Amino acid sequence: LDPKISIEKAYKISSMQLPELQTWYQMHLRSAQDHVRNILEQARKPFVSSTISMSN
Repeated sequence: LDPKISIEKAYKISSMQLPELQTWYQMHLRSAQDHVRNILEQARKPFVSSTISMSN
């Protein structure tokens, strides 16, 4: 689920030499990872609350 792996495979990041591309990549990678983290946190909230209510 890590966007970093998908992006690196799709764009062959290791072969990028231009600083502008490296900067762009870092910026978008951070954004993608934040997005995935937010989705996972939102998905976990209902699960955690239902687990708590089941244990009572």
